[in-house]
Amino acid sequence: MEAKELRQKSTGELQKLLQELREKLFEYRLQLAQNQMKKSHLVGEIRADIARVMMVLNEIPLAVTASGAKQSPVKAGDAKHQLKQ
Repeated sequence: MEAKELRQKSTGELQKLLQELREKLFEYRLQLAQNQMKKSHLVGEIRADIARVMMVLNEIPLAVTASGAKQSPVKAGDAKHQLKQ
């Protein structure tokens, strides 16, 4: 699964896909723990797919803020002040 393909999907589709991948990872981990899984490399592939989906989901808010939503600039002193409160 490539990131290009994932970027074309809606947020709902990506969240559904993420849930399905997490369920599949859970099943694979159970099989791996019980020595029933012969293709253990699939665990790593599923983890990589999950990371790709999460990356694309995290890109969506960044694209919205970059496309036109104005944000007030944060000054160096402001961040420290907010942490103290």
